[in-house]
Amino acid sequence: MAFVVTVAVPAVAATALGPQSVVRQFCQADGNGQRITIPGWAALAPLLTWQYEPAWDTVTLIDGYTVRPPQPTGEPGLSVEVRYTVVGQLTPLGFDPEPQVESVTYRVQPDEQGNWHILGPLPPPHLFANQVDIDAMRRSLSEGDARFLANSIFVWKMFQSAGWNVPFEVTTDLLSGSAYRAVDDARPGDLIVYLRDGTPYHVGLLEAQNQIVSSTLNAGIVRTTINAFPGEVQYLRLAQVEAAPAAEVEPRHLPTPPLQPAVIVPTKSPTPKASAPHKTNKKSRRTPPATRKKKVKPANHKGAAAKASPRRSHGSKQQ
Repeated sequence: MAFVVTVAVPAVAATALGPQSVVRQFCQADGNGQRITIPGWAALAPLLTWQYEPAWDTVTLIDGYTVRPPQPTGEPGLSVEVRYTVVGQLTPLGFDPEPQVESVTYRVQPDEQGNWHILGPLPPPHLFANQVDIDAMRRSLSEGDARFLANSIFVWKMFQSAGWNVPFEVTTDLLSGSAYRAVDDARPGDLIVYLRDGTPYHVGLLEAQNQIVSSTLNAGIVRTTINAFPGEVQYLRLAQVEAAPAAEVEPRHLPTPPLQPAVIVPTKSPTPKASAPHKTNKKSRRTPPATRKKKVKPANHKGAAAKASPRRSHGSKQQ
């Protein structure tokens, strides 16, 4: 992802921070882009309780935020509300300018030593708009590269490589689209969607019982157990889609997870041109613009890993 980091955020000792300070430190680092780089994410690790950061296909651009005082929740831990001044959202489909004030509640909990940590799942990254090159980041979200591939793009390309003309959906739209239907009897090749407050935030492919393959920001494409990501789980299966025009299509092997974490290096980029936002026609959200002209030719490989491919039987500035 391309953005400009103006404030370096060193590793944080959670022992020195109270619940409100933990959230404030996280929001500042998130806004500066630390959350979507390997070094930045590692520096924030003492504040968090999860191991893998999803390869987000959506980022929220903000002007600033306000951290409210912590409140009791009736359960162990506290809740801290953050109010963001939102400029808009950026996805592989383009930039939607949607100025608003967004309220996000973070849950924090102390460990046995009294150190406060933020519980997952979390919303997408919230980046300061004046540090983002909108065009470059949209290309990164839609095309990816050797170091980064958005989670929804990953599963979409896997279905395409297996011979299915599946319409593209961003992760948050997977439950409301027509390409998939919810199922209870999950089987290899189905999508597994992780929810935050009822909205999908991460997606992967079920490869075997209690094993999924998905794209992450801090570890590349990984195979994990289902509970490696927090939140409620929903299984989806292809509904009515058109098969690719071929007599027989063999699914392609799943990519082998890298032995080393993928490194996403921030690069300097010019200030975005606010006068010419990339508006998106929400009614036509299907195929990412950057991938419309690309055709994926299914490979005729057979092997044990092919069973994991989808089956034909069926996503501060402090105030």
